[in-house]
Amino acid sequence: MVNKRLLSAWVTAFLVMLGGEVHALTPQIQLRQLDHAAQSLKQEVFKLNRDLLILGEELRYPAATRVAVFLSVDANQSFQLKSVEITIDNEVVASHRYTERETSALVRGGVQRIYVGNLAIGEHELNASVSGKVASGKDYRQSGSMIFYKRNGPKFVEMTIVKPAGKRQPELHLPMTVADRQARHVKDPYFGTVLFNVYQQKYFSTVTGLLAAQATNNLSQHQHESQWLLGDLYLAYGLHRQAARTFARLMDQGTPPDVAARARFYLAKRWYQRGDVKRAQDELLRMQDPLPADIKDQQQALLALVLMKRNRPGEAVAVLSQLRGKSGRATYARYNMGVGLIQIGRTQEGVALLGKIARMRARNDEMLALRDKANLALGFAFLGLPDPGKAKSYFREVRLSGPFSNKALLGLGWALSARGKHKQSLVPWMELQKRNGVDVAVQEGLLAVPYALAELEAYKQALQNYENAIAVYNAEIERLRQTVEDLRTGKRLASVVPRSQPTLTERISPEQILPDTPENRYLIRLFASNDFHEALKNYRHMQTLARHLDCWSAALAGSNEQDLARAIATVEQELAKAPGNATLADDQENCGRLIDSRHWQFSRGYKPSLWQTNATSSAPAAAIAAAGSRISVSQNAPQREDESREAAVTRLSELRARVSQLKAEVARAVGAHEQYLQDRAAQELERQKQRLRAYVTQARFGIAQIYDRASNRAQ
Repeated sequence: MVNKRLLSAWVTAFLVMLGGEVHALTPQIQLRQLDHAAQSLKQEVFKLNRDLLILGEELRYPAATRVAVFLSVDANQSFQLKSVEITIDNEVVASHRYTERETSALVRGGVQRIYVGNLAIGEHELNASVSGKVASGKDYRQSGSMIFYKRNGPKFVEMTIVKPAGKRQPELHLPMTVADRQARHVKDPYFGTVLFNVYQQKYFSTVTGLLAAQATNNLSQHQHESQWLLGDLYLAYGLHRQAARTFARLMDQGTPPDVAARARFYLAKRWYQRGDVKRAQDELLRMQDPLPADIKDQQQALLALVLMKRNRPGEAVAVLSQLRGKSGRATYARYNMGVGLIQIGRTQEGVALLGKIARMRARNDEMLALRDKANLALGFAFLGLPDPGKAKSYFREVRLSGPFSNKALLGLGWALSARGKHKQSLVPWMELQKRNGVDVAVQEGLLAVPYALAELEAYKQALQNYENAIAVYNAEIERLRQTVEDLRTGKRLASVVPRSQPTLTERISPEQILPDTPENRYLIRLFASNDFHEALKNYRHMQTLARHLDCWSAALAGSNEQDLARAIATVEQELAKAPGNATLADDQENCGRLIDSRHWQFSRGYKPSLWQTNATSSAPAAAIAAAGSRISVSQNAPQREDESREAAVTRLSELRARVSQLKAEVARAVGAHEQYLQDRAAQELERQKQRLRAYVTQARFGIAQIYDRASNRAQ
């Protein structure tokens, strides 16, 4: 009969593997310290970027002479904006060609600040021409003009492309009409620019823009919405405490119940993912009925998981029994609950839950995979019972081409072997041997085949298969040994934790970030665990902050133009190394804006060294000189300029010191996160080595048993 001890170990291991998550023993204190440091640095860098942005605006575009042109689009998704050109007083001041992402951001309600510059007091003429394609595919071109009077103080001009009802083509309204402004949801153009960034997934610019606009009182008509958006982005960037404080302030101000419920749910979800189940439960229980339909199921499903983690399965089952939805999230919740119930010994309840999922009609690949997982979990659950015969039918329901087919083939073989059908068990196990040797089920199948052959008294073949298994295991052990050694010395960190661009998506799939190497396939479960995932996200965010700080350091440093040029070139080369995506574009945009601001100090004939040594060549004067004769200065300007120079020099000195300090702190944080991730990966590979060594021991034990049997048979 089947080796009961070995089978029991496999069943237990597979049921744990099939659960919703992995909770390996980790240095939690170290992880919390890293996270606390990362959150503090993110907050400081956001504040620094806000202050740099505000200062850059003041230096380049003093309020007295500033003029800005904003563009919005009120048309359907079929309209494709191609280009816009702006001229002021017969001089082209802005020309922009639009990407598909930018057009979509405008159509969704974003507002683009297409031009900002300096103008003298007096009358000016603004002309705009736009081109694009309409729904029919025909080219669209239109132009408009306006005369405006520039007074002392900032001047804003808003223009919009509108698709009037009953007309085939959009119209350019320059300036925007009162009716246009009333029809548009976005009342403050600066809030529109924030939306323009967030719709393009330029999240860093969005946070900076929100903080800067709030500091300069440019969001008076969107204070509530801007705070919600900021809280969402804090949450996405892992600033959970800052997000919680932001949401708490808003809810104290009388937030609508459905909005408050969503905020609490997302907070709870993030606390759960970070392993703080007590805080997750507190947030979930604060959610008050009636809840939005799409949130209700998610709240109950998450609360059930939280209660299971807190070892309160009875309450979890009671919560789950109220779950009426049929969404994918609800189905996943039932699956996790079913596996959890089996793991704590409440087999009958767990089997009932999983049975419904195993029989469900799946309409997409995701649900097909979940149905396979349910059948697999049921199969291994029945293998662990006194009568394992029922397991066979569940294993056979798993698709042979699906992601769980290897485990199903292994389980099917054991289900047959448990009933004494060793010859039949060889069919799925021999098929398993043809598959990828890195897969755990395939590796365990290497032991299962010679076990069945020995039971059939085919001792010679059994010995050959055991010896082959030992050779495979030893080769894998050596590969892992070398990988662990390289990890310990830092040689292979990039292959395990690549320096790719961060994302603010809810989860980072291991397949997205792990190079497809044999040793990395052992790490997929580690990468899917919540604690490792959070550390990885923080690490990638720290890398982004380091790039920003390098840029800012270059923009604020250099005693002469040549030094600045070399520093800028270095930063641009570093940014160019990363793959092109929305986040990199965000990096380059921020860097370009700051470099442009710094470059004003060395333009229009000003001596570079005077910026550092002589207050008479400060930024306001340089900005005014750069604007040339188009700016008129009043008689009292020299005194105000002297005051502005002193203030600017002081602020720049403070900002340089902050950048320098943060660069050092972020560099230490990157190193600490690298070390943590490197150690965790090495620990996981060591664990896999121990598993393979256990297989070698089992194979040698199997060989010894064969020799014992052969000896007894000879006697």
